[in-house]
Amino acid sequence: MAKYITVYLVRHGETAWNVKQITQGSRASRLNKTGQKQAARMARYFKDIHLDAIYCSPLVRTMQTARAVLKYHDASKLVKWYDFRERYAGKFEGTSIKQKLRLVPDLKEQWKKKGVDWKAPGGESMREVSKRSIAGFKKMIKRHQSGDTILVVSHGGVLKCLIHKFHGGTFKDFFHREPVGNCEVTKILWNNSPKRIKCVLK
Repeated sequence: MAKYITVYLVRHGETAWNVKQITQGSRASRLNKTGQKQAARMARYFKDIHLDAIYCSPLVRTMQTARAVLKYHDASKLVKWYDFRERYAGKFEGTSIKQKLRLVPDLKEQWKKKGVDWKAPGGESMREVSKRSIAGFKKMIKRHQSGDTILVVSHGGVLKCLIHKFHGGTFKDFFHREPVGNCEVTKILWNNSPKRIKCVLK
């Protein structure tokens, strides 16, 4: 039997709001044409890879991305995993940078002061998202055994939290890590902790 659980982490495909730099959070934004092509390309990567389960954020853009994979895999393997939903941005959801600054004029100063503990009015902080995401990952892993292969379809914020943690990062250097690209695929070999982390598709 294989020594590891293999986990693939995938961010959803591009949306119009990604392009316009509008905060999506929990909003039901959909993949644009580029995002659909990205999802189809990513799905082909998994065409001949056995998957025991597909854990997906319940939001529209992640579900669309995960369903592209179901062209090659059984739909019964898809599990909605609420711990992997995107950071809730409160009053900032659906807003541009200019609109944010009208709501919170000293936004940049607040962000510099509070870092990962900063949150939009009514929203979550990155520290809270990180704790939720990591707890959800551990809960997911407990459902599996060595030899299993898992696909996770989630969001940029969530995946950044997970990958940063698995690389041994701390909250002090959190914002130095580059964001995860749309439909980028990261492969992790897991045996009580991450033993190997590698980007396999950009």
